[in-house]
Amino acid sequence: MNFLRHWRNWVGVLALASCSSGVHPKERVLPKKSPKDGGSATERQMAALIRGHSSQKRSQLVWDARLTSAARKRALDMGKRGYFNHVDPDGYGPNWYATQAGYRLPIKWNAFKEANQVESILARRNTAEGAFDRWMTSKKHVSHLLALNPFYQDQTHFGIGHVVVPNSPWLDYWVFMSAPPEK
Repeated sequence: MNFLRHWRNWVGVLALASCSSGVHPKERVLPKKSPKDGGSATERQMAALIRGHSSQKRSQLVWDARLTSAARKRALDMGKRGYFNHVDPDGYGPNWYATQAGYRLPIKWNAFKEANQVESILARRNTAEGAFDRWMTSKKHVSHLLALNPFYQDQTHFGIGHVVVPNSPWLDYWVFMSAPPEK
């Protein structure tokens, strides 16, 4: 019996060690909801998962309606035009979409129309938990969503877009946008 208990412990350690992002997808505390979160039910669930993860490095996350609008527009555009990329077929990136939605980004971030310092995207996951777990397998996305890279730690305003586009290549589209507070 002791052998089985120790074997299970080693399997758990090996599973954690093999996680490519360094953060196990199930490693989170209870989701933290905020009464100020807008959005759909799935967008609010995603916000709670990102905010409540035990490795979250941001001191706070503030829901922003303009970033949510930009995130939804990006998700809908990908579904309707059948692409999956940070840059749309016309050459515009996430920073441009955030600015068009009325959010003032740092001026140097708008030097190129295809710029992206704000966005993570995902497709083919129909639940917030499924999408979040998938994002947690990608080191770059973990770095952005949980602000493990210090660059993202002052990006405390965020928006989430989730849309379902029937007859599109990926059906479900998720966009997370974060930005520093406007100055």
